[in-house]
Amino acid sequence: MCNIIGFLGKTSTAFIISKIFQKNLIKSCFFTDLNEKLLDVTNSEITKKKNPRNDNIKGKTTINKKYTPSSKIMNSYSMYNKTKTLLSNGIRLLFHEINTKTLDYEISRTPSPQVIILTTHEERLLNDHQHYFFLKNKQILINNIFLKHNLLILNADDNFCNSSRFLFPYIYIFEYSYMNNTSQIFANKIIYSIWGTQIYVDTPNESFLIETRLIGKHNVYNILAAVALSLSFNIPTSYIISGLEDVMDIPNRLEKIDKGHNFCVAIDFSSTPETILSLIKSLYQSCRCQILLLSGGRGENPEKFNKKIGSEIFYATKKLILTVTNPKWCTPSELFNEIIRGISYDKTYAHVGSVYNWLSDQRKIPLWFEFWFNLYQNDLNCFFIKERYLAIRAIVAMAKKDDIVVISGKGDLDFIDIMDTTGKVHKFYFNDKLETSEALKYLSSIYSSTLKTKTIPWKIK
Repeated sequence: MCNIIGFLGKTSTAFIISKIFQKNLIKSCFFTDLNEKLLDVTNSEITKKKNPRNDNIKGKTTINKKYTPSSKIMNSYSMYNKTKTLLSNGIRLLFHEINTKTLDYEISRTPSPQVIILTTHEERLLNDHQHYFFLKNKQILINNIFLKHNLLILNADDNFCNSSRFLFPYIYIFEYSYMNNTSQIFANKIIYSIWGTQIYVDTPNESFLIETRLIGKHNVYNILAAVALSLSFNIPTSYIISGLEDVMDIPNRLEKIDKGHNFCVAIDFSSTPETILSLIKSLYQSCRCQILLLSGGRGENPEKFNKKIGSEIFYATKKLILTVTNPKWCTPSELFNEIIRGISYDKTYAHVGSVYNWLSDQRKIPLWFEFWFNLYQNDLNCFFIKERYLAIRAIVAMAKKDDIVVISGKGDLDFIDIMDTTGKVHKFYFNDKLETSEALKYLSSIYSSTLKTKTIPWKIK
């Protein structure tokens, strides 16, 4: 049993490891976000159902908020039964993904692991009330994990992981890094681009080159973690390199759509402000290019999450298009208002003398005000478009050579929830991948025309 613990990179690391193990014909099974589903409950049912994440915790057992609980965590009885069945069918290694924030009760529901991988934590250290949280989780790690097991693989560049390793002198520790050359797995040289990454890896026994289509600094850490685990299982280097070459994209994690254009378009499932910011930061630090982001609020998220999109993500990219990801129990206007409340007053009051709402009320403005409406939003480098399919077409048309377009929030989900005037929620088919592919098909005809599409509205050259 192997536990992958951290805030970021757990699912990607597990997916990369699975490709290497498949190449080496090692049977393995992964309990990760890629094969778990969310409960689909209506607004009336939410107040009656217990929260499945807290069904063994004292306190409130009902939910009266607008977001959907997750059924990701199985109870211990179900977990042990599934583990026993899988092992009896020839599975040699089981991987379980654990978020550090929920470690205190997730670890009690999983069998004791023999291998632990600590991924990135540091990205979240500066957010919210982390000091008490990390001290508590450190104590849990000491009492429940490290003193019982024989292999710990950790990110030596992460402060949380790096400070934890000194607490366990009797545990075999395998470190990976691209800043500390004393680590067993060291990335000696890294070459980034918007199409892929080259990593020159030094190990105690040899050095080798890894070429991958994955982009971003965060994926370098994910690859190094997978290499560290593979080497600990004595998998030959040739199989590791071959397995990494098979990783074309990670589902829902910067999944690229390549139609032969000179810029990169990536679909990502990230929907919370923290994960989107970490993603944008990683791309800026590695590829050093202009990033165009499409993001938006979700009806199932609390208002503070949607406000963070306005307060944090608003300043993270060169161009930002805000739309609706999944309105569900909210109207698009309500979601936009929640986002706008997070934007600083010096931006929202920049044109306070305007007769009409120049931020998000395009349907209600007269024809003569459209010029000023688009001019103000162009100055802001942020555009509010309620229709998601129009937002995708607009941001793809804005991209220039060597830009990265990130479309976040849905991944490969193929539906969108919209509430009608009676308060009933209906599901409609909508897939970001298909919409983006369709938009890219028509770019060549747009480029050959006399239209200038880098700003809104489009102009004639």
